[in-house]
Amino acid sequence: MNRQIFLITFFSILLALTIIADARWNNMFYNFVVLANQFPISNATTPQECCNACVNNPSCLQWGMDGRGNCFNYMDTTNLPSICESTTTPEVNSGNIRCGGNQCQTS
Repeated sequence: MNRQIFLITFFSILLALTIIADARWNNMFYNFVVLANQFPISNATTPQECCNACVNNPSCLQWGMDGRGNCFNYMDTTNLPSICESTTTPEVNSGNIRCGGNQCQTS
């Protein structure tokens, strides 16, 4: 009986930590960005919504919010180098999703 209580408690805590981790982002941003691969997301007004918009779009590689609260998703476009081939820098309210990053998790 004690073992069952322990396991239930352990897995409940593990589940709670997983849920908390899924609601965050890594604040890393790939530097190669031009207007051709930057797409505004008008219905995302918070960093979490912006991150979720990128996760929900299979073409989105990274996301970021500018200083005015505007959300942008970034995708590779033809005739340009891949975003994922550039270097990263720390950037508040941003994250890379499909360049080896985590899905809306903080580092």
